[in-house]
Amino acid sequence: MLFPTRWNSQSTSAHQRKTWYASWSRKTRAAVARAEDTGLRTNVVEDLFAQPTMLSSEIHTRLTKHADQLQLKSRSMVSGAGHDAMIMANYVPTGLIFVPSRNGVSHSPDEWTDYDQLARGVDVIFATIREMTA
Repeated sequence: MLFPTRWNSQSTSAHQRKTWYASWSRKTRAAVARAEDTGLRTNVVEDLFAQPTMLSSEIHTRLTKHADQLQLKSRSMVSGAGHDAMIMANYVPTGLIFVPSRNGVSHSPDEWTDYDQLARGVDVIFATIREMTA
């Protein structure tokens, strides 16, 4: 399985993303308040918030096309993780893919991605770059 991704769709505005974040933050604080009502002590700290970054729709389309041509399952995803792609997208057209890790574990010392999954991701990226540089 391969997951080409970008930040939602091009119709998602900065205002909509800020509204979603504000709603999510409000709901989190309400859940914490309810937990505190039961005697649980909590502390919520917002260390960092980076605005979501829209990646290249052209690259996304091409990654998806090549995943399809290679008969790989794929889907568009919103990533909540920070990636170098967020920085690079400010300077050059940027795309991002995810390949599945064992048991879905990610950003952990227990993360492991099988080599065949990595190879499939490389195949999609290679085909995309080859097409874009032809």
